[in-house]
Amino acid sequence: VNGVLENLPFVLGDIRVYRKGVYVVIKSSTGIKVTYDLHYQMSVTVPQTYMGQMCGLCGNYNGNRKDEFRLPNGREASDIKTFGEAWKVSIPGVVCSSACDGSTCPVCDKNRQAIFEKPNYCGIINDPKGPLAACYVKISPENYFSNCIYDLCMSNGDTKVLCHSIQSYVTACQAIGVDIKSWRTPSFCPMTCPANSHYDVCPEVCSITCAGITDISKCPAQCAEGCACDDGYFFDGEGCVTMDNCGCFENGRYYQPAEVVITENCKQKCSCSPMGGLVCEDISCPTDTKCEIKNGIRACYNTVVCKEASCKSSEQCKVVDGVKGCHPLSYSTCSAAGDPHYLTFDGKLYNFMGTCIYEFVKLCSKDTGLTPFSVKVQNDNRGSKAVSFTKVVTVDIFGMTVTISKDYPYKILVNGKKVSLPAKLENEISVHISNKLIIIERKSNVRVTYSITQEVTVTVSAHLASQVCGACGNFNGNEGDDMTSSTGKISINVHEVIDSWKAKDHSSW
Repeated sequence: VNGVLENLPFVLGDIRVYRKGVYVVIKSSTGIKVTYDLHYQMSVTVPQTYMGQMCGLCGNYNGNRKDEFRLPNGREASDIKTFGEAWKVSIPGVVCSSACDGSTCPVCDKNRQAIFEKPNYCGIINDPKGPLAACYVKISPENYFSNCIYDLCMSNGDTKVLCHSIQSYVTACQAIGVDIKSWRTPSFCPMTCPANSHYDVCPEVCSITCAGITDISKCPAQCAEGCACDDGYFFDGEGCVTMDNCGCFENGRYYQPAEVVITENCKQKCSCSPMGGLVCEDISCPTDTKCEIKNGIRACYNTVVCKEASCKSSEQCKVVDGVKGCHPLSYSTCSAAGDPHYLTFDGKLYNFMGTCIYEFVKLCSKDTGLTPFSVKVQNDNRGSKAVSFTKVVTVDIFGMTVTISKDYPYKILVNGKKVSLPAKLENEISVHISNKLIIIERKSNVRVTYSITQEVTVTVSAHLASQVCGACGNFNGNEGDDMTSSTGKISINVHEVIDSWKAKDHSSW
């Protein structure tokens, strides 16, 4: 919203944004409503007070279907392509292709069309004995049926396109109060629901929500298929959580548990405690920082923070990502990938199949000027007991424990509480998703990533050289002493060394 990532539901003045079934709804007090299923279908609804005042691809809403194709200058377009091209919106850095016209438009092969017309494909939409037949007297299925066939042809029979096409008709029917029978099965367009929820063609959404959520969306008069919370769980605007994991709804915003949010103009820092409510404190941006929004997160970001003489020997005063500061001269990365293969900071490669929790890397220096931290990994078998993969990554820093698990790819645990991503935590720690990686960063010193392929990396700056220990080695430039146990013993026995770095389990997924 205005460049800032917000949780759902959200209220700002006369605007409400919330989930309804599989859709996100934006609704104004003047009666304008926009819905989007995040994949395939969107709709815009306006009240009659806007009649004759509209323009664009949706027409002019004047009651006359024969003059819909008006150009921005008010003249009638000569053809559909000209009409569509005229309403393009220019966005810097974005290039869009031109529309097809007449003979240049692809057509659906008749043989494939005959297949897609059958009841086990698009035919379910207009099957008089099918689960959607009750809607035919209210909304003709023919446009939805023909659109489904064409889209399925153009996508080479993609089942996701098929399911979204059928869903668009179901949504239109439910929106006007038609009682739709269950049409999805485990083998036909099953809807995958997040943890602690299940599919329902008409889910109950009002009596099982976290406090404050129902007031935003109001209890809908019509059904909207989607995911319903399992017994004992409550809808928090995006997913289903236990009561003690419900967040805080204050001043039109929903705060996830343990989430830290900087308010407008960076005047306050607020965090949510499920038991204590929303707690805010006054703040001001330090000298040489500026209140800005970057990657959807508002915070005090560095502007000029260094002079050449103030930087350490391992640092240089330079501009990185638009920020001038004392940045490390170099970095090193340790990784665990595959079954798993470990690569230390100093470049030593070894294999280890243990299925316990291990100290991947931690600060071992007694230098009080360095921030203590540790990264632990938990390995698990996958398919064969002879092979293990990284299942859980836990980062301890500044008194916080941040946990990532392969079972919950879009959430993290912060001190035992589930938090949605992206998240801005205390002490300039951020967690976000990029290119299928969950990334935990602390300024330019430590960066931890975990991928959907269960690969974990830890990147540290040069000022931590010879200050760390664990399965990643000591980062002293000599791979020959990377196999050092927790007692300081160097060994050629990999199992002996890594077993010495076993750690306790702090996760609670």
